[in-house]
Amino acid sequence: MIIKGGRPILTGGLGLTLGVAVLDGLHHFPITPIIPIVVGVAVVIWWQYRTVPPVPPQFIPPLSKVSRDEVEGQLTQVEGAIAQLEKELMSYFPSPTTNQHPQPALTSTWQSLHLSTLASRNRLTYLTQELDRTTLHLAIVGGQGVGKSTIAAHLRNHSFPYPITIHEHAPLHGATMDLSATEQQLQQLLIKADLTLFTVNGDLTQSELGSLQQLVTAHQTVMVVFNQCDHYLPQQQASLRQQLCHRLPWLDGDDVVCISANPNPIKVRKVGTDGSITETTEQPSPSLTPLIQRLEYWMKPTINPHVWATVRRSTQALHHEIQGHQNQLRRTIALPLVEHYQWIAATATFLNPVPTMDLLATGAINGQLVMELGSIYQQTVSPQQAKIVVQIFITLILKLGLVELSTQTLGTLLKGHVITFVIGGIIQGVSAAYLTRIAGLTLIDYFETRQPLPVSESAAPLQQLGQLLQTVFQNHQGSMWGSFAKQGVLHLIPSIKQMDAKAVIY
Repeated sequence: MIIKGGRPILTGGLGLTLGVAVLDGLHHFPITPIIPIVVGVAVVIWWQYRTVPPVPPQFIPPLSKVSRDEVEGQLTQVEGAIAQLEKELMSYFPSPTTNQHPQPALTSTWQSLHLSTLASRNRLTYLTQELDRTTLHLAIVGGQGVGKSTIAAHLRNHSFPYPITIHEHAPLHGATMDLSATEQQLQQLLIKADLTLFTVNGDLTQSELGSLQQLVTAHQTVMVVFNQCDHYLPQQQASLRQQLCHRLPWLDGDDVVCISANPNPIKVRKVGTDGSITETTEQPSPSLTPLIQRLEYWMKPTINPHVWATVRRSTQALHHEIQGHQNQLRRTIALPLVEHYQWIAATATFLNPVPTMDLLATGAINGQLVMELGSIYQQTVSPQQAKIVVQIFITLILKLGLVELSTQTLGTLLKGHVITFVIGGIIQGVSAAYLTRIAGLTLIDYFETRQPLPVSESAAPLQQLGQLLQTVFQNHQGSMWGSFAKQGVLHLIPSIKQMDAKAVIY
């Protein structure tokens, strides 16, 4: 896209004014002192234009042709994803009539996902049938007052080679427009429309350009309709259309059309034979010929590829949604497992205090946890691979300094706790639990990307694991520290009492 310089007109105007003043002053002052001033003004103007070069338009890959076989293959993948989700749901609720689970959170999740799975199957059936659709779905979008309804009315009255349905959408832009609502409207376009007519009444605003880029990046077919072009002189129309084409290099120039769906009335003056002048107002006929011709060309020889492209986008959206449901179920199951292992690590470290740097080596990050999380996320993790992952986490945590930070922070929080003075090892215990939780949450986030675990300490996923670990750690600081420290003390109280009992015996 083009980003214009700061205020070139203002700069040029000031420079011109100053230049005139300087030239005027030549009549009153010697010329030699004036020359540096003139040169200085010229340098300022030159520097203004030199330092703000135009930014080249963003490149967006062209749309690829879609085949029916490709879409049918994606529908088969979605069928497999739904079947896998159903299988995982049934593994936690073997009987379809079971409505309760020992974990209340899992019960709620299961009930919600069970309904979502049924809806996904219905959508899959609908998308399969859509492959044979013979009606073209058009969407008309744009800002307020650009003539969407008028254009839709004209198109509905025209006889096209194929039947069409037209969906008008609320303005995508405005002073009070909610950005989240805009995103939802764009998503609806991706699901329903074979072609989007993006309507403007002049040059593009930055928000309009951003919406267009989102649509095209998501492989939505778009035509830009420059309406109300009768408001401009022919030379201005050509200039504005050329500017639109320049800012939209990823669109075919023929997909930017100029029309007048509702031209302004014009005054006509007639001079009579007697020299009298009569003035009347006439309403010009709408001019949508460029748009209609382009639509008819776009429909040749068949609309099948356009329909298949829409089904493909909808199928991809459904697949992404199902993966989100899978992640929701698996995370609900995985979090109690992480919590279980974090308190095991806390108790083990508390009962067997070690130097601070050895916290990780004593099992704060357990290979068994890695294997069990892998099982939940349908990844087979061998003991050897789990050992490699544990070592990777140890290296990353030490590199980021998380051991020292966690022990120091928790030590400060627990400083006033009476139990801390009795048993200093509680800080190490809670720190081990905290590091186990951070590692577990990082693994969950990593598994949700659906990438395999690294098979060596130099594997490519190492960098991504490090980034996720740092992000998870940053997201679980602040207020979380205090509540986690309190939970840690409560979980370690039974062990503290056990140690007190042993001390009495001895």
